[in-house]
Amino acid sequence: MVQLKPEYDKCISFEDEDIPLSITLQELLDQLNEVEKSIFILKFYEGYSFKEIADLLNMPIE
Repeated sequence: MVQLKPEYDKCISFEDEDIPLSITLQELLDQLNEVEKSIFILKFYEGYSFKEIADLLNMPIE
């Protein structure tokens, strides 16, 4: 579960949308290729900066 900052509450309205609850984070991650998945995990689970990720994966930052 991701907690949003209070200032974002006014930007998001779920009343008018039918959001499918069957989509899980794992299903979304499974759609990524290995490099994309690695970047996502390093950034959002491990807390690396994009510069650190680029260095780890030997990739340029574009």
